Amino acid sequence: MVDSNTVDVVIIGAGISGINAGYRVQTGLPNSSYVILESRHEIGGTWSLFKYPGIRSDSDLHVSAMDWKSDRQQWQITVNGDSEKPQIYYANWVLKGTGYYDYREPLEADIPGIKSFEGTVIHPQFWPENYDYTDKRVIVIGSGATAVTLLPSMAPSAKLVTMLQRSPSYFFAPPEIERANLAIKRWFPAWWAHRIMRWRMLILSYVFYYICRLCPSLMRKALIKGVERQLPPGQKTDPNFTPRYNPWQQRMCITPGGDFFEAIRSGKADVVTDTIDTVTPTGIKLSSGRELPADVIVTATGLKVNLDAHATLTVDGTPVRYGQKFVWKGALVQDVPNFAFIFGYTNASWTLGADATAQLFVRLVKATAERGATSVTPHLDDSIAHTVKSVPTLNLNSTYIAKAIERGDLPKVGHSGPWIPRSNYFRDYWNSRWGDLSNGLQFNRVAVE
Repeated sequence: MVDSNTVDVVIIGAGISGINAGYRVQTGLPNSSYVILESRHEIGGTWSLFKYPGIRSDSDLHVSAMDWKSDRQQWQITVNGDSEKPQIYYANWVLKGTGYYDYREPLEADIPGIKSFEGTVIHPQFWPENYDYTDKRVIVIGSGATAVTLLPSMAPSAKLVTMLQRSPSYFFAPPEIERANLAIKRWFPAWWAHRIMRWRMLILSYVFYYICRLCPSLMRKALIKGVERQLPPGQKTDPNFTPRYNPWQQRMCITPGGDFFEAIRSGKADVVTDTIDTVTPTGIKLSSGRELPADVIVTATGLKVNLDAHATLTVDGTPVRYGQKFVWKGALVQDVPNFAFIFGYTNASWTLGADATAQLFVRLVKATAERGATSVTPHLDDSIAHTVKSVPTLNLNSTYIAKAIERGDLPKVGHSGPWIPRSNYFRDYWNSRWGDLSNGLQFNRVAVE
């Protein structure tokens, strides 16, 4: 770390992606200076912001603008901190690790009559610290990962937790302790055991994902059958646990050890599938005519996608619109020099993608220096631009993803070459270590006074 406002690398965001990127820059580029800028009062990113039950720096520095200066071959970064006057940083490279959720605003959901509710309304993104819901009737609106995390965490203290969903999701309940891992720990030294277990889980998770995509009917039956075994005797899977889509068309809900179903079997939690007619002063009236009483309503209806983190991105004063640009190997933005952003996976751990990007970034910095260049820019030649077909950025049809695409908040990806979407850690790991660094890139050398 350095005190000067001119550095080799600026990393934006001190969440797990940014901290890991700092480690990779520090170890892979030991002669380069770097600084990590974080807008919140503490490090941790998503895991620091989200305070809802069950959720698995000294000053605030919010980056408000990033402008590439071709005459300097540097980024000019405007930072708002504790002082009234903005600070200006100059950096040869920018690595953005702010994730893709909006920290300021949740995804707005149109819930009729919500303002008439006389109880407490909470969005998980802004959970009140030390909120006491003991012996209260709680309705969690939503069926995604947040709702599935909240239900088993709140059930022991609440009077009743009801997850109200418009449509059901797929569930997978892996054991909390796997016998295979116990055997690996018993028979191998700790150094080897850790790596074997890590690669074992990586391979198994991808095999599971691809079987779901290749044999959707078979896996649909298997997953629903697995849920049936977890439910209380006599309770059917229809309509609460029979999704209308195929496995992995939306994110799958993982409930380690089946804690979600344990809460249902306890009688202190349940699931209702219906649509909302209106919220009343004392609960929610459903389209079926049924009324659910409530003291607390939790709107776990999704998060808003925001890739720019409320910072303008310009190249020589010209604004960059993410939705109009292709992405090179899931990390660099078309026509934007010396800039990378960290993006994880929808079908695997986010940290895998974060680390693959950080390693690719370090390799690019080294390659640029070795070529005697001052900048590297992803570029799609006009001669082949018409041959690259745009495909979905993320292979999910979730509401929050669809709305982000409509707003143009996500960059484009192509069907071939280095513009294909990120979806496979093994391929990305190979690319980060040994992949081609010439296809789709322009290395430039500009004399700077």
